[in-house]
Amino acid sequence: MKSALFTLGTILTTIWVSAQDFKTVSWGMTMEQVIEAEEIKTYSKAPDSINYKTEMAGLPAVLVYIFDEGELVKAKYKFNLEYLDPNDYIRDYEMLKGRLVDKYGQPYDTEVSWQNDRYKEDRMKWGTALNNGNVVFYDRWKGDFNKVDLGMLGDGSRVYLHIHYYDVEYARIMEEKEAEKRTKDL
Repeated sequence: MKSALFTLGTILTTIWVSAQDFKTVSWGMTMEQVIEAEEIKTYSKAPDSINYKTEMAGLPAVLVYIFDEGELVKAKYKFNLEYLDPNDYIRDYEMLKGRLVDKYGQPYDTEVSWQNDRYKEDRMKWGTALNNGNVVFYDRWKGDFNKVDLGMLGDGSRVYLHIHYYDVEYARIMEEKEAEKRTKDL
């Protein structure tokens, strides 16, 4: 009897763990369920999001859970970094990308987009180009349940580094809505 209960408990735990889409939560959870499941203390709450102050891969970040019609559809890490040497942002990006590759495999899409290619051939100046808003970095992964985007861009005064996690179904619906908007007047 104990063996049967242990086996049933193991199966249920395995099903629950495999059902988690991001950290300790699953897409579609309510705000209350996410608050209960998240181990970090809440630091702010809005009608459609919850923010947690945390660290990810040793970097200070804000973890934001985003809800649509009361259901969890997206989560993102927004990194709070300030460096004197702008190449340090690129180092952090590459470290995060390496960890995401370890977890999800190679990205299906990698983009380094240059608005001004003045420093394109001098890798030691990429941080300067990033800080000035002349280059944008993106890598994207897609799994059975998650779509993951790693991105970094600058605007001349600050560099923004983030990781977004989306419910695959929600991402598909949003892409369809965007395509519909773009073609509405055609």
